[in-house]
Amino acid sequence: MLQTEQDLAAKRRGFNKEEKKLKAEQEAKDKEVADKAKVYAEERQAAQDKIRAAEQKNLLASIKDQEERDRKAAELDLQNTKREISRGKYTAAEKKKLKEEADKSYALALAKITQDSADKEKALQKELADALVNTDAEKFAQQQQ
Repeated sequence: MLQTEQDLAAKRRGFNKEEKKLKAEQEAKDKEVADKAKVYAEERQAAQDKIRAAEQKNLLASIKDQEERDRKAAELDLQNTKREISRGKYTAAEKKKLKEEADKSYALALAKITQDSADKEKALQKELADALVNTDAEKFAQQQQ
């Protein structure tokens, strides 16, 4: 009877050792699968970022008007910034604050684009007026002769 109990205890210990060994092997396999999945996800995200960047570059290249191109570039920068904020490891309050700052930056960029456009328009109008005055002066000079 004592021998049977000792045999059973030895078998139980053997089974426990085998169970621990199998659990350790399974955990190692699970960790390896998780690591591969993480690497795969990072590679897919990087590929998506490259595709998005190429699409944005092509979109900007297709826009003829410089002001419109600048506005679209600012909009794309805002979208990219917000996407990076969403991906980041921030608290909800930090994400909210970062997004507000990105929106402010976007508004400032649009204001600068509008001002630059207005300045260019004024310069063009002045140049045209100067050219008109010069042309009129030349015609007047020719008529005087």
